[in-house]
Amino acid sequence: METKNGFQEILQKAPVPKSRSHPHRRFTSIRAAKVFAALQAALGAACMLFTEQIHSLFPFILGFLMVTSGICDIYRGVISKEFRQAETKLTSHGITTLILGCVIVYHHSNADSIIGAIWGVIGLTKGTETLNLAICRCSAQLPFVGELFHGVIELLLGILLLIDPFSAVGHHVFILGIELIAVGVQAVKETKKALTLEDMEKATTQCTVV
Repeated sequence: METKNGFQEILQKAPVPKSRSHPHRRFTSIRAAKVFAALQAALGAACMLFTEQIHSLFPFILGFLMVTSGICDIYRGVISKEFRQAETKLTSHGITTLILGCVIVYHHSNADSIIGAIWGVIGLTKGTETLNLAICRCSAQLPFVGELFHGVIELLLGILLLIDPFSAVGHHVFILGIELIAVGVQAVKETKKALTLEDMEKATTQCTVV
């Protein structure tokens, strides 16, 4: 019994992986959310209607975006002296992103394996976070089916990209189009819901004051 209790105590005190999800930020107006949704829908439709053309240009698009993002992160890190803190990794992350972007652009003709690996790892990370949320909501007896389904899909897509990046990347461009449209629609719904709750709280507060 003492051995079992000691083993359980070790398990409880052992470090566990931290959730990497960040606080979700929403739009402050319906108009801004609708503009965002329209842009997302346009990009999503382009990915679905012109999959092959976008697939051929994707190494350049992704590569230059990563190069730009890496340069911005390095600049922010240098200006803010972020590299003096061991708890953050903005500067090193920027250097890595910049190098990966240059590699993708340089090997644009056969960059599917690199893109698939990067996309696959990101998909696994996002899927793990969504699955974690679903398990947490289930334990609290809250609705969790949507998060569970989304997490499983992201995990499966991430695994497929890692297993067979050459054929999966092209198909994933089409799936990306669907996801972009869904994200835009979700942003509008969340903004409407949040603003409605804010209006109800304001009305309740005014009634209480009167």
